Amino acid sequence: MNFGSLEAAAQAFTARINTDLGREAIKPINMEKPTPPPDELYFNRLVAWCYGFFFEAAADVLKECRALLKQNAPDRTNRHTQGVRTIGSLRTYKFHNLPPGGENDKKRAAAIAWLSDFQKDGQSIAHASEALCGIALVLIEDVMQLWVDATRDPEDAAQLIERVKHTLDQFWPPHELDDIVRDVAREIQLDGLDAKAFREKHIESWRQLSCCFFDRGSAEIGMRRAIRSRMRTDFGPGY
Repeated sequence: MNFGSLEAAAQAFTARINTDLGREAIKPINMEKPTPPPDELYFNRLVAWCYGFFFEAAADVLKECRALLKQNAPDRTNRHTQGVRTIGSLRTYKFHNLPPGGENDKKRAAAIAWLSDFQKDGQSIAHASEALCGIALVLIEDVMQLWVDATRDPEDAAQLIERVKHTLDQFWPPHELDDIVRDVAREIQLDGLDAKAFREKHIESWRQLSCCFFDRGSAEIGMRRAIRSRMRTDFGPGY
């Protein structure tokens, strides 16, 4: 199993979902791709790419797919949960300098245990990369097949698509709000603002405001105005 196969499956899933929903529900991944040889750098880029796809670019859609898995394919639910957890643990272990304790220790221990299975010969990184590609590919294949099956009947497809679109319209993931906060901070020349810290103070009130709009585009305009107003109230009007 190699990254090329994984990327092709991700692209096919992205195209199918975005076409069916009529919007860019799964965002592009703009990070560096792993390129041969399958060494430590390759593995690290693979971990980052997998995290970017499952936890960022496709996170909102996959949340809906997981709900479908529980309803229609419970035998694959545990496999999906474990695979996503492995990717998250590897990313934490490889890239985060988090304090010890609690969930952080669990993720580190899980990542170390997973990697230890490949430390039997000089090809450990290559084998770990192949295994991770395999895990991620199965995750995508499972949700792709689930989506295809769920949309086979036109009436069922219409109901599912409308439900997913409505859910996506109502939910604002933290990273999208962080992007708006950064944009507004640049507009009013407010340097050095911690977007995450500012968002965490106001996220619940912003999400409540977003429910006042009929569509996502209008909600985003309203959210930008609300964030700009809050920022100017707290820090002054800027320029």
